[in-house]
Amino acid sequence: MADLASESSQGPRAVTLELEPGRFRFSVWRNISVTMWTGQATIEAGHRILKLSRQLTREFPEGRSQVMIVKAGTPAPDDATTELLKDIFDPSLSRIVCIAAVLEGDGFWASGIRSRMTKMRIAAGSAMAIRTQDTVEEVATWLPEEHANRTGVKVSADALKAMLVASRALETRAGTS
Repeated sequence: MADLASESSQGPRAVTLELEPGRFRFSVWRNISVTMWTGQATIEAGHRILKLSRQLTREFPEGRSQVMIVKAGTPAPDDATTELLKDIFDPSLSRIVCIAAVLEGDGFWASGIRSRMTKMRIAAGSAMAIRTQDTVEEVATWLPEEHANRTGVKVSADALKAMLVASRALETRAGTS
């Protein structure tokens, strides 16, 4: 697997493991994965995400955190895809211990996305900490302590914020790492 703790002269950078331009980018930095959604999650994309999630479960037996960033206006997954993605929240299949979801919109759209997340959250029970945030900066204030408590891996809030801002800027465009 690629160097998962990539650091560059521009600060911490996540390594892209999977990209579908216009739909999603799945990246990892240390033992934190980042999924950027700019298009609706499909069954095909869901299967790709689950495959990567299983790979990272083997790579990080101590557990990992997942940050999901959903661009405003991105359609919610359909029922079949929501059902498939519940496996990510299943503690018997996944070593995800924290999930931070950044919903970049509000109103009815955000309520619909939150509703889908609630369905998936029920599958997790109390096995993981889950928070919905409005910005990556909010994630950087909450996640480092929770992540360290649950995985034993410390990350600084500043480094996490820098990595998330850089990841967010890439969106799902092709030709960027």
